[in-house]
This record gives sequence, structure tokens and C-alpha cells, in this order.
Amino acid sequence: MTSDIHVKIVQISGNSLNKLMIVAIMEMMSILYAGAYQSFEFIKENHERHKKIITALRSRNPELAAKRMSEDISLTLDLTILPKPDTNTI
Repeated sequence: MTSDIHVKIVQISGNSLNKLMIVAIMEMMSILYAGAYQSFEFIKENHERHKKIITALRSRNPELAAKRMSEDISLTLDLTILPKPDTNTI
């Protein structure tokens, strides 16, 4: 998935600083995760989460949009953050 959806959402907000930050973050992620394998199931679920965000934005429901975005961010963090070392084995 490209970063287009993230940039478009920030453009809608009208905040040019947020747009610059999102573009920079997405560029860094594309470098960090270049060549990372994404299963068909992951891509499909990711697409569905983004569709839910767009639906909430179109319905002009900020609470639902925030909830959908938080869900997406939480799952993304769970999938991308390196595991913490097991302190019991150190």
C-alpha cells in the first residue's frame, strides 16, 4: 500500500505542517520496511481498515474517524515495533 491515503487525509485537514510530517514519516517507513513481506490477508485487512476510516470521514463523524484511526495506528504499531528484550534472560 502506498502512502497516498495518509497524505490525502492530511491534505483535507488543511494543516501543511502535518502534511510535511506525514510525508517524511512515510518516506522513512518505506526505507525501513523496503522489501518487507506483506501477506494477502494483511493487505486485505489493511485496505478494509482504511475504507472504514474514509467512511467515517465522509460521514463527518470525528469521534468514529478518530476511533478508526486509533485502531489502525495501534495495529500498525503492534506489527512494526521491534519486540522488547526479555529482561529475564539478561
